Order: sequence, then C-alpha cells, then structure tokens
Amino acid sequence: MIHQWKRALLEGGCGVFECGGRKKPAINEEQVKELHAQIG
Repeated sequence: MIHQWKRALLEGGCGVFECGGRKKPAINEEQVKELHAQIG
C-alpha cells in the first residue's frame, strides 16, 4: 500500500505543489473596494 501511495505522489505530486512556479492569486478589484469601504 505504501508503494502505491509513493507512486501516486511521484506521478501526481506536481499538481499538489504546482510545478513550474507560483500561481498569481485572483484579485477581484470590486470586492477589494467593498472591503475597504467596510473597514473605513
């Protein structure tokens, strides 16, 4: 069973850690404006 887990990690581990760099967070400018208005 451990061998299966290891093989699954080696085959699909990149998806977990996002190979190739970091993903830019999606920023919704309208939502940011609303939140800033609520804060004051």
